[in-house]
Amino acid sequence: MKIFCLAILSLLLLNSCASLLPKPQAAPQRLIINIPHKLDTKFYKSTSSILQIALPEVAPQLNTYRIAVRNAGNSEGLFNHINYVENARWSSNLPQMLQTLWIQTFANTRMYSAVVSDVDSVKSDYVLTIQVHDFELEYFSVPIAHITLSLQLTYQNKIIYSGYLESAMEADANNIPKIMQAFDRAFSSITQQISYKILLPH
Repeated sequence: MKIFCLAILSLLLLNSCASLLPKPQAAPQRLIINIPHKLDTKFYKSTSSILQIALPEVAPQLNTYRIAVRNAGNSEGLFNHINYVENARWSSNLPQMLQTLWIQTFANTRMYSAVVSDVDSVKSDYVLTIQVHDFELEYFSVPIAHITLSLQLTYQNKIIYSGYLESAMEADANNIPKIMQAFDRAFSSITQQISYKILLPH
């Protein structure tokens, strides 16, 4: 009887200790921006030149795996404050993710003989550098995926284009699947805008 009571007491102690331990948190959901299905290239010609896409520069608060959120402003100017989506993250650090997406997208157009990164030991005729100012979810009355960037295209070390681009797309609902669809549309839109600046017209 004494052994039986000790066994019951041990089980009760184990259960009480287990309840005090922190519960494991679910792993953050990894989110992926989809490559644009097809860019409009009908007014452009292919070239035997090589395009290099440098690793994008991003604002310090965007240099992360985390998904930035900017809430609607108020009289205290809190719109400039960045938060991050809980339990969700990009598939990789934002600059690496964007560079990979743009390299794959422009390689798929076959407008250049090759599209490479700035770590590839390949001599490139064209070099595209991009500074990302905004790549975040903004909350007004509805969630908006907002992207702004500056880009510069050089040919044999001479600047042939520099400019500022912007894209913003509303999410159809305030949930992760709809928000990701908005990011997909915003990314596709701004990538199409980039293509108009870096592809060679007929």
